[in-house]
Amino acid sequence: MDALRDPEIGYYDPRDAYTTVPRSSVLATPYASHTKVSGAPGSLADMRIGVIRESMLIRPGEKATVAICTAAAAEIKMILGERLGATLVESSDPLWEPDRDLEVMTPDFRQALARLVPVFMPDLLFRLRPDGQPLFKEFAAAIRPIEFAPGKVFGTGTMTPIDYCVELAEGG
Repeated sequence: MDALRDPEIGYYDPRDAYTTVPRSSVLATPYASHTKVSGAPGSLADMRIGVIRESMLIRPGEKATVAICTAAAAEIKMILGERLGATLVESSDPLWEPDRDLEVMTPDFRQALARLVPVFMPDLLFRLRPDGQPLFKEFAAAIRPIEFAPGKVFGTGTMTPIDYCVELAEGG
């Protein structure tokens, strides 16, 4: 995180509504200064660390990321789990072969994200693919016709967008 910090404006981009936070909640000291773990074997023995597999997916037919994703998964397991002693839990994804040695997260990353997006970033549901079609087909199919962008009306369902978001946020 410290490597991403702008020397003048800090950790957050004030032009980005999703990363802008009240100044009082921004750490005045570097993130690294808040770490207390020595890196000695077993130093993370009391910690549970979630491994988000959605960031390590190998899509069908894709060869370029196989070595990178496989190596990253092995390194996380070896360093954080075996050497430092953290309990690792992983999210599940249909495109990731679950590691039998790791516990599955509950709630899963996808479930948690599905509950957070409609609350904090509902505009994501209205995004269009490069071909101009809705990115989230399930959303477009569930809601009544509405303009996603100028001249782009989608929706074949009966729900209002807010009702869809409420249902999604409540785990429906």
